Amino acid sequence: MNIHGIGNWRVGIWSLVLIAACGAELADGQTSPAQEARPETVTFADAAASVNGVKIHYTQGGSGPAVVLLHGYAQTSHMWGPLMPELAKNHRVIVPDLRGAGRSEKAQGGYDKATMAADIHELVRSLGIDRASVVGHDIGLMVAYAYAAQFPGETERVVLMDAFLPGIGRWNDVWLLRDKWHFNFYGDTPLALVKGRERTYLEHFWNDFAADPGRSVSEEDRKLYAAAYAQEGAMRCGFEYFHNFEKDAADFAEFGKTKLRMPILVLTGEKASGEFLIDQARLVATDVRGEVVKGAGHWLIDESPGVVIPAIVSFVNEPADGAAVVRRVRSELLAELPGQRLTAMTVSYGPGGKSGPHRHAGSVFAYVLSGAIRSENSATGPARVYRAGESFFEPAASEHLVSENASDTDPASLLAVFIAPEGSVLTTSHDDNNAVEKEAGTAASLVDALNQLFGPQTTGRAVHTKGVVLEGRFTPDPAARALSRAPHFQAPVAVTVRFSNFAGVKSVADTDALANPRGVAVKFQLPDGTQTDLVMHSFNGFPAATAEEFRRFLIALATSGPGAAKPTPAETYLAAHPVAKAFLDSQTPAPLSYATLPYFGVNSYKFTNSAGQERIGRYRIEPDAGEQFMPAEQLAGAPADYLAREIRERVANAPVRLRLRVQLAQRGDAIQDPSVAWPEGREFVELGMIELRTAVPKSDEAEQRLLFRPGSLPTGIEAADPMIELRDGAYLESFARRHRASTAPGQNQNP
Repeated sequence: MNIHGIGNWRVGIWSLVLIAACGAELADGQTSPAQEARPETVTFADAAASVNGVKIHYTQGGSGPAVVLLHGYAQTSHMWGPLMPELAKNHRVIVPDLRGAGRSEKAQGGYDKATMAADIHELVRSLGIDRASVVGHDIGLMVAYAYAAQFPGETERVVLMDAFLPGIGRWNDVWLLRDKWHFNFYGDTPLALVKGRERTYLEHFWNDFAADPGRSVSEEDRKLYAAAYAQEGAMRCGFEYFHNFEKDAADFAEFGKTKLRMPILVLTGEKASGEFLIDQARLVATDVRGEVVKGAGHWLIDESPGVVIPAIVSFVNEPADGAAVVRRVRSELLAELPGQRLTAMTVSYGPGGKSGPHRHAGSVFAYVLSGAIRSENSATGPARVYRAGESFFEPAASEHLVSENASDTDPASLLAVFIAPEGSVLTTSHDDNNAVEKEAGTAASLVDALNQLFGPQTTGRAVHTKGVVLEGRFTPDPAARALSRAPHFQAPVAVTVRFSNFAGVKSVADTDALANPRGVAVKFQLPDGTQTDLVMHSFNGFPAATAEEFRRFLIALATSGPGAAKPTPAETYLAAHPVAKAFLDSQTPAPLSYATLPYFGVNSYKFTNSAGQERIGRYRIEPDAGEQFMPAEQLAGAPADYLAREIRERVANAPVRLRLRVQLAQRGDAIQDPSVAWPEGREFVELGMIELRTAVPKSDEAEQRLLFRPGSLPTGIEAADPMIELRDGAYLESFARRHRASTAPGQNQNP
């Protein structure tokens, strides 16, 4: 290994860092990128992981940004054999057998596609991967869509290959086709009929769904798949994929209310799905390209590899607008270096891609995984090119003047390992005076940070765990109709409202400082049966400008408990982030009632009316009863749950009225920075009145069912702040975690 500019002692550290960052997460027998950066023939290795209550077998190989390949029915992960080595030239490729298939566990249940997507998500996370592209064929495409819909902030790109999406558009036109009888072929009698005749049954799929059975699945592969589905319990599991379509349809219809924004490629066979799947994808996503493969049937990889494989590889290899794509792969505090954190990231460049001049907070070791990187650092001499397998070192506070792909035709990637003080901003760009860590935060990492701060999540929410649910009606003001064509701004609709305390701890007292800020979430029941949500809190602002900065804020708090060395990570962070300090120091006193507090929207939205006129604004709720706070002498003797008691008594005597308004932005206002409150002199538009009339009798049960999503938006309202997508994903992630916990024996609500 060629180490440029560091001594022998650093070689030893660098070797350990590479093993920790690249090898520790790999299963026994796998090849680490540190051992083999870009071999002529990529080595793939098998492993298994217990995730989401099921054992999943998978194969992986290669290095770089992650790609997950999901097979369909009548096949296993083996189907991806022709594609895997091509993708692995520039990617880390993970190829699982789905729950119930191949060498994965034949679980009794969990064959709805949302649960199967959660299997794959937990597998990906267990491998230290925060973000991945997902490719799915047949049943696998349904799992791929459920993955992207539930974890949008962790999904880079999606490829959907020939089948359909239950619950989207005219899906019944496919589900009820007479020649698709197998969709309803399940149960004891079908299992008895197929037992011992698995090959005969599967031939129906391989032959009848191909454009030409002679160009369909090969004889060798047919034998392998028939043996796989002849395993004990395998055919029952396969039938369950179809048995769960109605549940999938309900789930997908809900997912489809929030359009996906990542790039999506749809590949279909001319003699199979044709334009149908492409049209469905355009109903649920904003960036869709579709290709109908001429002369092909359903088995695209087998029938048209010369068209399909290059299309997938080209799509997955595309850089994001030519910029470097940065993904965190490992982060941990170093026991031997108190107050220091090791953070490992992969940096991927498209052809000709580059990063602007910057400096780092700590020391950086860089190892080129693929291609060639041109680098120049102020402390290590003139620019030079480092190729796959070579590495270099950047001292703390040095200027990184050049960092770019040395090739205009091939992609390149490197592993960067930082050792820097906990809570510090790793990279400061020279393009502006703002410190920006060049790392994409993820929804799961946000929830991880909340769990780190408040304790492991069981069946309660990750934050704002303690709450109370009420029901009522929203009546729009005429001014709302002029602002947006959103359905609930046109006519009265029913609402469900949840008030809450901040902490992710069920037992937090209403009188505790951790209960601030208070929260309110509003679910509007729209005329077409869909829903849209607001999620707000009682502080005008937010402790961080970005989701990633908020994650670091939470971790700094979580690692600053009793016994933490001085200055603690929280003290260091707050000294460098006055906005976060103001958030902690400037909370309002405890309220007299949830109904006597104002609530502020965290993020900005774009409102469009029927004439196409657009305005940017932030929501505001103001109590009709006025702002009222609990006197200090009364607060000392107040019950721990006085707010829930008070709101129930209040609404039993008279409706609780809350004015919904929107504050409009003017030129120069921070649209994408929720930490900056807009001046109070800005124009407000009256949206209408929320009138709450009843408290839900079994509030805890209602809370468990409720999911509020700030990204669940109707026509006429769009996200204007990128944080909304990550917040939306975090709410989905928290919902998934608490519902998985609720099915585990012996689990109780968060203490």
